[in-house]
Amino acid sequence: MWADKSAIYMTGYQLFYTFSVLIGPLMAQPFVTRYEPIVANLTGNNEPESYREIHGNIGIPFIIVGALFLIFAIILLCIHIYKRYVPPSKSISLASLQTSGSSAPGVESSVSTTSSTLSLQNKQKPPITFKKVVNMFLFVLIVGIIVGLNFTTFNLLPTFMEYSHLNMAPEKADTMQTILSVTMLIYVTVYTLLALKYWCYMKNLIYINWFMLLSGNIVLILFIHYQLNTWAIWLGYIFLGIGHSTLYSCAMTFVSSHIKLSNRVTGTVVCVTGLCSAIFPVICGQFVHHWPVALPSMNLILGTSGLVAFILLHVLLNQKAKPNSNV
Repeated sequence: MWADKSAIYMTGYQLFYTFSVLIGPLMAQPFVTRYEPIVANLTGNNEPESYREIHGNIGIPFIIVGALFLIFAIILLCIHIYKRYVPPSKSISLASLQTSGSSAPGVESSVSTTSSTLSLQNKQKPPITFKKVVNMFLFVLIVGIIVGLNFTTFNLLPTFMEYSHLNMAPEKADTMQTILSVTMLIYVTVYTLLALKYWCYMKNLIYINWFMLLSGNIVLILFIHYQLNTWAIWLGYIFLGIGHSTLYSCAMTFVSSHIKLSNRVTGTVVCVTGLCSAIFPVICGQFVHHWPVALPSMNLILGTSGLVAFILLHVLLNQKAKPNSNV
């Protein structure tokens, strides 16, 4: 839709997504079942002898999120009814034809003929070449890996910390994950402000995201292998936060600036990202309890595969070809 200027809009979307990732757990925390120690029953080591269970109602946060989705869906429906989106090329061509037809009498037949010719040309699908198929496959693969890595990291990092050599409590592991969310929010905010002025250069920063993502997983692997202290977790979480922050938006911006994404391609992307976000955490979750290093190892392998696929796509898109060609 926005082609070269998509960096401004995609980073805005990523900014609000990161903000929701940060406030979502905070909103659900009061409604989660928790255990509080009974201070009256203390042992000789000042440790509680018993705990009191405080029942929560986890359904309330889901009701709030569902209500917000319903409100936003109604707003989008109203916007669609008020002013439906029309592709710029078609709207400009038809508007110019109507203007010329109204200003010059006696040319209605030529206007109608030209309009019918344009409609026939729009219905003709461009030929599907082998290069276009490869580009589409690489694009879908890259976005699927990015979204799958994002879901796997956020879902399994607390479990990774809980079963590591530090044996971190679940509450503290969830608190440590806030470092990841805060880092993402800071980086996305700076990126969004820069994209407002330097939007044409922001798409090339995706290699920084790939580098930080791979570096963060390497730090976590070293943390497990050498049984390092908490400082390694801080460093790894900061690297992962920068890596995940704008990786998705940069990938979409880069691809949309070279090719026009059709409904067929974007629909395939939605299906593949949904599958990856469901399959990756399930596969990794079977091993992370007994083998915590499985999480950063799997992320490192998938991240490296995504980087190789992106470099290959970058090379193919930079070859001599017409820009904004349909896929």
